[in-house]
Amino acid sequence: ANPRLDLRQLLRDRATSCADISDGLVADAGHVAKASGVGMALDLGKLPVSPEAEAWLATLGDREGGLVALATGGDDYELVITLAPDGPIEPQLTVVGVVVEGAGVVVSLNDKPLSLSMTGWAHG
Repeated sequence: ANPRLDLRQLLRDRATSCADISDGLVADAGHVAKASGVGMALDLGKLPVSPEAEAWLATLGDREGGLVALATGGDDYELVITLAPDGPIEPQLTVVGVVVEGAGVVVSLNDKPLSLSMTGWAHG
């Protein structure tokens, strides 16, 4: 994958927060949530999945476990971004969650709550 340089102007104009997901989507959404004093609710059923990842998921026999691995694995060239709720969603973005009251990240798969043993890469 390539860095999302196409998003530079959108981020300048509309983002309320942004982080790369090098530690994994769930972990880095948690970093953003903590720094912002909010919670986040993520639905792994909404994750965009490349054809290669889709082929890998098909070999597992455990789509849920595979999606959790993709959302917690890290080393992606993607971003977790929050936008103010009053504007349109840009076509180059995929909505995978919402900001909520509280703290931390709640993860579900198609509205089924998931309990994760890890959220992503832990430094040091």
